[in-house]
Amino acid sequence: MKNKRVASAFALFLAGAASAWAAPASHITFTGDSTLHAFSGEATAEAPTWMRQTNGAWRVDLHVRAADLHTGHDKRDRNMWRMLEGELFPTLSGFMEDLPALAPGGSATHRLRLRIHGRELEVPATITAAPGADGAPQLDVHFVVSLQALALKPPAVLGLIRVHDTVDVHVRIPPPGEQPSI
Repeated sequence: MKNKRVASAFALFLAGAASAWAAPASHITFTGDSTLHAFSGEATAEAPTWMRQTNGAWRVDLHVRAADLHTGHDKRDRNMWRMLEGELFPTLSGFMEDLPALAPGGSATHRLRLRIHGRELEVPATITAAPGADGAPQLDVHFVVSLQALALKPPAVLGLIRVHDTVDVHVRIPPPGEQPSI
């Protein structure tokens, strides 16, 4: 009986290992406007996790630490991290399920589930199969985040200058890495 349980657990491990694996890190860029000027920033996210779903379609999960978001302006970064409450909510994450098959250069609109600041939000995202620097296909994901929809209130500078409600986000996700050999 014990051997059957061990064999079953090992089979489940192998099945899981064969259907989910990590890729190299993803790159995130974001842009927004404020009362006074535009801003931009970037981050390197943790390696995405790609999973083959039971229906054969792909799911991709991505996580980035709030403290890894940078705009190149120390005070702006501190205000952003304070707004995101990085101590309480250190990770921003998102996932897409049932990704459509795309030919190189092809694009589609798909739903993206975000979890930011302890809240979940579904947003439409444009996904494009684009060639990466090394020629390998990459998934470009573009979406807009509403700070208000996530109950985030950016701090005002001098009581007048405030970040506008929406931030444009672009994520370049590398393809699934090599499937682990077992």
